[in-house]
Amino acid sequence: MRAERGSGVMQTQTVWTVFCLFLAGLSSGCRMTEGQKNVAFLAGREVPQMAVHERPAHWGTPLPLGGVPNFARVTGDLYRGDEPTANGMKNLAGMGVKTVICVRALHSTESRTAGLGLRYRQINMWAWSPQDEFVVQFLTIMNDPANRPAFIHCYTGGDRAGLYVAIYRVAFCGWSKEEAKREMLYGGYGFHEILVQYLVPYFDNLDIDAMKRRAGIP
Repeated sequence: MRAERGSGVMQTQTVWTVFCLFLAGLSSGCRMTEGQKNVAFLAGREVPQMAVHERPAHWGTPLPLGGVPNFARVTGDLYRGDEPTANGMKNLAGMGVKTVICVRALHSTESRTAGLGLRYRQINMWAWSPQDEFVVQFLTIMNDPANRPAFIHCYTGGDRAGLYVAIYRVAFCGWSKEEAKREMLYGGYGFHEILVQYLVPYFDNLDIDAMKRRAGIP
């Protein structure tokens, strides 16, 4: 069932990405650039994943959790995964999660947290448009002990969630950017090659120390 859903998501992302690139070309009054054509061609292809025996032990740990596909433990303070169902939210609350962080631009899962005692935080981010203010918002949430442990999700639990987990690794775990990026791309969470065009360059150029200062983190 998960594979079928993943395939559908990939097809949807492919169509949506190419459509957005087409609109971008119209709005600029010109044809697609070669770079845009390459991006469109790559849409929906997944970055090859690391074999299980090659996976470092300190990377996130995939775990089964009903209603939360692609679920994994990052640390004792942070979990990640696919968009949870109502039952998934109930299971997250049951395991002690205090805060749900949704990083989807136009979709909210807050209604699914009703009556569960979960805090809900929304970061309205398009996958192709990461911004510093969103990073500061995320770091501020994670720096508050009252919000931990937290669970972060996008739609598939791969791209946007992966970016924030990588930032968390550097900001709170002391990882190098290179190691955090390796986990982001090869951790098995379904990071799509099309979004390497946006999220990885943003992460590479992000001044995480500056973001921490803006979030009030020493």
